[in-house]
Amino acid sequence: MMPPDNVDLVRRMLESLDPFRIEALQSMLDEFIDPDIDWRAVEGAIDDVGGMRGTEAIRRYMEDWLDEFDELAMRPDEVMEVGSDRVLACLRLSGRAKQSGIETELKFAVLYSIRDARLVKVREYATRAEAIEAAGFEESAMSRENVELVRGLLEAFRRRDHERAFDFYDSDIVWEDNANPVDDIRGVYHGHEGVRTYWREWLSAWRDLQFEVQDVRDEGDEVVALIRNQRQWGRHSGIETEVPPYGLVFTFRSGKVVRWRSFPDQATALAAVGLSE
Repeated sequence: MMPPDNVDLVRRMLESLDPFRIEALQSMLDEFIDPDIDWRAVEGAIDDVGGMRGTEAIRRYMEDWLDEFDELAMRPDEVMEVGSDRVLACLRLSGRAKQSGIETELKFAVLYSIRDARLVKVREYATRAEAIEAAGFEESAMSRENVELVRGLLEAFRRRDHERAFDFYDSDIVWEDNANPVDDIRGVYHGHEGVRTYWREWLSAWRDLQFEVQDVRDEGDEVVALIRNQRQWGRHSGIETEVPPYGLVFTFRSGKVVRWRSFPDQATALAAVGLSE
């Protein structure tokens, strides 16, 4: 696994170009790009000029885009590690053509090679799948990691080790509890503080619980955990409540949980990610 600072470096590089303006371009080149950078746009695309070498070539390439579009913006949908020194980003480029006024949006993937905190090689691909293949990275390995992470999070929850989970929750996580029997707890929470609020409310209602993990199923960036035989005890009443089998859906991006959803039954949880019982 690559040190997380490489992923952060790519994120910061992309953020430096938001908004994408000529004055931001030089700062980006100076801070993030190796002087001998090797760059190639999507082969066969309209902007494909062949291999580009060095920061001056990259400057001209990006200035061409700025000459053609107003309100140019490039934002990542996903940034993830794909080896010891490479990062893959799925990007969304948007802008308004200066001559026609037509709004344009392009989606593509970029594979960045990094050395000494600088981008030394960049390859653009038309699709995420092509970039994954070019990286020689088995997406199934990522899926297995996600499944094991979900099992670990459930085990930590069983031990009441709630704080450990925040190492794996994205700072902007969306937490949706659609299955809680307590109306005041059921709802949507945002970010780490929102999740902490959720657990404070949950723990104020329930003293303890037991459950079994029936199965954990992988569906790419989403993992479904099927839970059964859950019993929980009211904090003040001590009354035991049995919960029917239900499902949890964890959505991952760049190795972090960005969305958590609970569903009142397993079939609904599976259907939410296109699976069936």
